[in-house]
Amino acid sequence: MSRIPPEKLHTLVAPLALLGLLGLLAACDRRGPALPAAAPGSAASSGAGPIAEGLAFLAEGDLERAIERFGEAVRRGDRPAEARLHRARAYLKRGDAPQAIADLAEAVRLEPGRGEAWYELALAHGRARDRAAALEAYSRAIAAKPDLVKAYANRAAILAEGGRLREALADADAAVRLNPYEAALLVNRGVFWSRLGDRARARADWDAAVAANPQFPGGYFSRGVDHGAHGEHRAAVADLTVVLELDAGHAPALHARAAALEALGEAEKARADREEARRAEARAATAPPPPAAR
Repeated sequence: MSRIPPEKLHTLVAPLALLGLLGLLAACDRRGPALPAAAPGSAASSGAGPIAEGLAFLAEGDLERAIERFGEAVRRGDRPAEARLHRARAYLKRGDAPQAIADLAEAVRLEPGRGEAWYELALAHGRARDRAAALEAYSRAIAAKPDLVKAYANRAAILAEGGRLREALADADAAVRLNPYEAALLVNRGVFWSRLGDRARARADWDAAVAANPQFPGGYFSRGVDHGAHGEHRAAVADLTVVLELDAGHAPALHARAAALEALGEAEKARADREEARRAEARAATAPPPPAAR
């Protein structure tokens, strides 16, 4: 029975550690429903104040008018830290990280205890590829708001990218303690355990992720890759097939299942999976970018 060495397993599973920066917190953030679009009598049309107007325009996707209204709040001195925080979110949606950083730096200067502003500043620094500044801002966010799950998760991802796995694991533990039934958090902690060579703890986390949310593919994917890396190819195919039932265009799962099928002597099925993976990758290459993680 073929077997992938443990060091190769780490290279296969490690990309999941990037979930924190690439969308993990969409699942963990509990902002509540989006604001409704402006309509007659709504904030944007009733003179409810520039921050309320800006939020309504932001919910509509009208970034320029949102930025203008938040700017008006800043000029009036109407809750300027909050106005700058919201304007920074609009700048980030527009892809303007430097403007967002400038607004957020001023927001935390005005209100250094505002954890959400530090968190948004960390996101902006991450968008600008300044990992050291992002780490510092996530740390300040956690100091200001110790129950901010998404800050622990994102800081863990950056630490893991830099090879600081024990520190990443400590942050992942903190995130799971705060939200023990969030499957994405359990998957990432399992990835860190796997990279540290503790298969039993990694598998326990991935099993817990599957139990916590059977509709989330991450637990099945990590567990399936792990099965394949240890020569358990039929179990790998079973888990990776569930991933593809949940997300038919999951190219990494197609590649991983193809490897397991090939090891089982199913050459035609493996070839079909690889061809489908190439098509999925081609579609992904031409698709619009996903919304920025919050």
